[in-house]
Amino acid sequence: MTKNVVLVIGLPGSGKSTLSQQLKSETIDVVSSSSLLDNLPSEERIQLKDKYIDKGIDIPDNIYVEMIVSYITQSQKEKFVIEGFPYNLNQRALSNIFFKMNDIDISSIVYLKIKKEMAVSRILNRRVCPLCHKTFSNNEVQCDQCGCETEIRKDDRKSIAIERI
Repeated sequence: MTKNVVLVIGLPGSGKSTLSQQLKSETIDVVSSSSLLDNLPSEERIQLKDKYIDKGIDIPDNIYVEMIVSYITQSQKEKFVIEGFPYNLNQRALSNIFFKMNDIDISSIVYLKIKKEMAVSRILNRRVCPLCHKTFSNNEVQCDQCGCETEIRKDDRKSIAIERI
């Protein structure tokens, strides 16, 4: 069975998560770094967060691509939105190889264009739900989806935001 994906790309803070969540449905699943981490065993998830994510360092490309392919191939769904991927040319090259090997087709790519200054501002003024990963502006302290208290991501600091961009 061929799996079909739509890639949603853009700078950090451009709205990839917001758009991707709006596309999610009973037949379309969203693949993001947070959904991939949620599906890992606790020990492996903590190790990746401590070693890379919380420091604003990207998960190594080979590990990240393998996580995406594994998630998609193990899913019962046939359609996916992949948020923020590929992040670089190496991920693109690896995904070309692994997607073809696993019967995964890219049906379209959506690029969200935003100025760098706006991206930094949006990053510094966002909060996220630690449970369901929904993103909010800085004044939303409670998730309207699950009721959990929102928090500022550890990697949403100006120095890390500028480096990521």
